[in-house]
Amino acid sequence: MSNSVFKCLRCRECCFFSNIDDCPVVYPWEKRVLEKLALTHAGGAKLSFKPYLSFSSKDKLVVVLYKWIIEGYCPFYDRDNRACRIYEDRPFSCKMYPLILGLKDNTLRLSTTCKWVQENMKEPAQPIDPSKVFPYEYDVAVKNFVRLKYITQIMSSMGLNEVIGEETGDKQVIDVDEYITIEVND
Repeated sequence: MSNSVFKCLRCRECCFFSNIDDCPVVYPWEKRVLEKLALTHAGGAKLSFKPYLSFSSKDKLVVVLYKWIIEGYCPFYDRDNRACRIYEDRPFSCKMYPLILGLKDNTLRLSTTCKWVQENMKEPAQPIDPSKVFPYEYDVAVKNFVRLKYITQIMSSMGLNEVIGEETGDKQVIDVDEYITIEVND
């Protein structure tokens, strides 16, 4: 294993999606920013989102994270320059890549589609200190893990049930930051 620190190779693998399971998750406030940015930075592309991590009551679905449904290249990816058009405003899932939060089992995972990971992590059984190999990405991951745990505790204490990937049905869909106060200072 290399002792180097992660540096994006600009290979574009993280910006191309052929499987919905690999698509990024975003907070509701990130979703709204992405929708606005699509008007000016993605040729007015219509973005598609689906509730992913939510809390449910009999008649409400409070969405904590949306799955951003992308088919093919991200609409913000500039293929000619191999760069993100909204780099400074990209969502947390993109900021922490190639680290991925395992929401169902509270784990931190490493994407195997990342070329840098493929080239530098040839011995997957070897334990690594992600804070040393992926310092920026790890910081973003920890911050969001803590945020999600905090939101989860609040929502559970209100008697709502955590659900992953539930269809909205006839429930009223409410974004979590419209349901409870959340400090966002990304």
